[in-house]
Amino acid sequence: MRTLICLDGSPTAMQAAHFAAPILALPGMRVTLLGVIERQRHAAAIQRSMADAQAWLAEAGVEAMVKVVHHRAVDAILVEAEGGHYDLVVLGDPGRKGLARFVGTSVVSRVVRDAPCAVLVGRAASRQLRRVLVCTAGGAPGLHDVAFTAPLAAAAGPTVTVLHVLSQVVLRDDADASWLDATAEELVARGTPEGRHLAEARRILADAGVAASLKVRRGLVLDEIDAEVREGGYDLVVVGATLARGFSRLVLDDVTSGVMNALDTAILVVPSPAAG
Repeated sequence: MRTLICLDGSPTAMQAAHFAAPILALPGMRVTLLGVIERQRHAAAIQRSMADAQAWLAEAGVEAMVKVVHHRAVDAILVEAEGGHYDLVVLGDPGRKGLARFVGTSVVSRVVRDAPCAVLVGRAASRQLRRVLVCTAGGAPGLHDVAFTAPLAAAAGPTVTVLHVLSQVVLRDDADASWLDATAEELVARGTPEGRHLAEARRILADAGVAASLKVRRGLVLDEIDAEVREGGYDLVVVGATLARGFSRLVLDDVTSGVMNALDTAILVVPSPAAG
């Protein structure tokens, strides 16, 4: 796996790198530190952050290549992400009130939208990777998100919960509504489509050595993810992107951007295989 860590000289970018550090111990991981200098007055701070990051990664047994470019941040990151065939991009987002140069409303949102690989967005509140929430919409794309997360979770060692949000709407008068109050484990036991999906997600994680709990919630997707994160105290939320085309794609993008805007936790956005 190849990981690109983007540094802009800001504390938030360095904090995102530290937050991602546990997954960099994954066997075969290749790490590149990318320093992007948009204005020359920032060059010294960026060079210092690059040297500091390379030093503490070396102490952790991770060898990192270093690249420094003078360019617009968003363009430099996207060009490097595509040309370097990376699997993961890590960058910091200070939020709307932050003063760092990787601002969520511009660089982060563009990278998440256009990068050809997964993107981990660290936040100011991101400290330790202890609890991970994997949000799956179901089907093959959802299992792809789980499969991408599994080796990262195995390397970092957090507890993992797989969440699937169910609609509370019964579409037909003759539909079986008994599942509306069922727990995740009851859905698995009944062999419902949702239960089979959750069971397969758990199997994928178990094969990577990760024990996972399963959970279902009912309601609007964004509202239920937000509620689960706040109640569960998660450090990282995994969501999928570009799972469909046309109108469905627009809805999904809306959910993904809504999760990023609503939560203060770190976000890992995983594209579908077709988008990667």
